[in-house]
Amino acid sequence: MPKASVTGRWVSACWAAAVGCVVLAGALRVWAGVGDFWLDEIWSLRFAQNLGSPWQAVTKRYYDNVHLLNTLYLYVLGHQANWVWYRVLSMVTGTGAVAMLGWACIRRSWLDALTTMVLAAVSFPLILYSSEARGYAPAILFAVTGYAALQQYWQVGRRWLLLVFWGAIAMGLMSHASVLYVYLSLVLWSIARAFRHAGGRRRAAVELVVCHAFPVAFLVLLYVLHIRNLVEGGGPVHSVWHVVGRALAMAAGTPEAGPWRVVGIAAACATVILGVLLLRRDELLRWVFFVSVLALAPAVVVILKQPKVLYFRYFVVCFPFFYLLLGYVLSWCYRRRGWGPVVYGIVMLLFVVGHSRWTARLVAVGRGHYLDAVLYMAEQTSGGEIVVATDHGFRNGAVLGFYADYLPPGKRIVCVDGVQRPAARPEWAITHSRAIEHEPPRQLVDRDGASYVLARRFPYAGVSGWQWFVYHRADKVGEPTDRK
Repeated sequence: MPKASVTGRWVSACWAAAVGCVVLAGALRVWAGVGDFWLDEIWSLRFAQNLGSPWQAVTKRYYDNVHLLNTLYLYVLGHQANWVWYRVLSMVTGTGAVAMLGWACIRRSWLDALTTMVLAAVSFPLILYSSEARGYAPAILFAVTGYAALQQYWQVGRRWLLLVFWGAIAMGLMSHASVLYVYLSLVLWSIARAFRHAGGRRRAAVELVVCHAFPVAFLVLLYVLHIRNLVEGGGPVHSVWHVVGRALAMAAGTPEAGPWRVVGIAAACATVILGVLLLRRDELLRWVFFVSVLALAPAVVVILKQPKVLYFRYFVVCFPFFYLLLGYVLSWCYRRRGWGPVVYGIVMLLFVVGHSRWTARLVAVGRGHYLDAVLYMAEQTSGGEIVVATDHGFRNGAVLGFYADYLPPGKRIVCVDGVQRPAARPEWAITHSRAIEHEPPRQLVDRDGASYVLARRFPYAGVSGWQWFVYHRADKVGEPTDRK
């Protein structure tokens, strides 16, 4: 058989595999995105619906939970009966990020590209944030696009790639401010490369200005108009080391607790160290970028900003670059004779199984069963008013308010803040917990002596959302309802 024919079939097979990775990524993200809307999405949607004009999304003072590009998308989309439409932007951009990761490393080899695409396609954190109506998935797509475009601009020198880089960084910063980690790392990489390859300080300075004048100007403008107006939202307070450890375990696909968490953290750290050591042979100085984006830039920003509340998702924009590095290391292993393919296969299998375990739970359980809970209370309540006491007025109240629109005709929810308010005499009480293993008490008693018994529990998959525990007032249990 002619060599050209064999090569052509090999390339066709690689392209088919790449398309398969993108299709798999899209299917997983759509599948994970059909469950219930949760608080942070509802919060973003309500803000977008209350805007008087798109310009207010840029200039209005609001919480950092609300992401600019996603807010504009929700504003343009308007009211939708099915909330899945609000997630389409994230689904599309999250799927596109997998394709873009392949483009970012296809010049090295098909093995690098396909390995990285598989890692990103099945990654639980990327699936999670590519299937909810927030700004993380667009941020990831534009961050990876900026990285790939700048790298290829240096390699081939085509001006359109520079324009793509500028646009990607601008759109990324509009998607989520954490893209700053990636951009600062690209600047550092640019500086290191310019002074090594440009041939003199003046030429290096010119090259830096050409590459970064527009992104820096846009960043300054966006900061003045938008970023400085953001107010830090509340939430559970965790130590920096807890958040970093959780991020590493999540990236590796291991459980969040127990010995496997330690294994995941150690494996992620070993990957970064080995990858950087291998990349030091790279004439493009890519190791500088990876050291920065996976450690230096996030650390500097956290130290300078000193956020009161820190979540691992604030670093999720860095995860694709961890997968790029992991794909590079695994491809290097595969090319080693004897043990290399075995190590490659074992690590890929463990990675896919680890992340699939999380994804399977997300698909099966979702971010909560809030609509089911509301409809259950409506079905079990005689009369039109469903009076509910909650253990957190803002969190549960916002969710109840959103799903009240899906009640049967003639039913409405009256939300009372606090289970311990006897004057309201609510028929129902709801408590919530983020801990999957939480066991609620079988009975609650308010200060007036009214007793509530646990009627139903509505679980969630973890990370986004929470469990709901629905209690029915004891003297109302077994009463006839107006069910037809």
